[in-house]
Amino acid sequence: MLRLIAGFRASRVIQVAARLRLADALRDGPKGARALAEATSTHAPSLERLLHALASLGVVTRDPQGRFALTALGSTLDDDAPGSLRAWAEFALGGEHYAAWGELEHSVRYGEVAFDHLFGTDVWDYRRRHAQRGELFNQAMAALAHGFDPALVASPAFAGVRSIVDVGGGDGSLLVALLRQHPAMRGVVFDLPQVVGDARARIDAAGLAARCTVVAGDAFDSVPGGADAYVLCQVVHDWSDERAGVILRNCRRAIAPGGKLLVIERLLPEHFDASPAARSAAMADLTMMVMTGGRERTIEGFRVLLASAGFDVTRVEPSAPGPALIEGKPEAS
Repeated sequence: MLRLIAGFRASRVIQVAARLRLADALRDGPKGARALAEATSTHAPSLERLLHALASLGVVTRDPQGRFALTALGSTLDDDAPGSLRAWAEFALGGEHYAAWGELEHSVRYGEVAFDHLFGTDVWDYRRRHAQRGELFNQAMAALAHGFDPALVASPAFAGVRSIVDVGGGDGSLLVALLRQHPAMRGVVFDLPQVVGDARARIDAAGLAARCTVVAGDAFDSVPGGADAYVLCQVVHDWSDERAGVILRNCRRAIAPGGKLLVIERLLPEHFDASPAARSAAMADLTMMVMTGGRERTIEGFRVLLASAGFDVTRVEPSAPGPALIEGKPEAS
């Protein structure tokens, strides 16, 4: 229990290391605390104490000469590392995200969104007003999205799809992975105006501009029409059933005859135990509660939600421990 109680301390140590970009400073090899302090503009004796804590967590090691070096675990905080988690650590363990979690009790007591209570606005408006925080959020999401399970991208659910719209597609990472896997596919990244600039850059860098377009808009109003498939990757969980239903019905109206909906989301287990998978799912669900008012759902919850928007669930492909792919097709009229 003492270890669980002290968990927030380890989280803050990781967050500060991420903000200071210590892993970047250690990228080229071991350094002493004084050299690292110069590289990070920090107080050397205090930084050394932080480095001791990082060593105790297995993020760095210290050699007999007093120099610190990254472990394999610590290398995940290097901004240049494949699948780097530095931006995610900085975002998730600090700022408005950390503060909203501090108001968890408010959500539990009153059923309200802790973030909205604390900041007087919803998380989406907050990020529009605070561009730097919004950009950090986008970077954090992109870092998590770059590791798509190859089995998911190669799923038979995507076979034969000629045109696809990635609704809420962020920086385009999923669509880039799909277009590379399926050479006959063309796609559209659809997201808010303040987000799609990153998608254009990523698609151009991937050499896929001829097969992919980027469209700015709001999925609560409408989505681009006429595609064979509409994919929603980790979008539905941001919203209540009522709000998610608006997006799903807009997809239902836009979909081409014979088309399909593909939802990629974490599934809540039917029963909770002390396993790492159950713990991860429960904490993700609480994150939705305190940050957005959304929720994670069981497969039955998704069946009910999709049915309310006019879809029958026709395929479920679990990808433990990652998200599942849920295929929905318009109900026969």
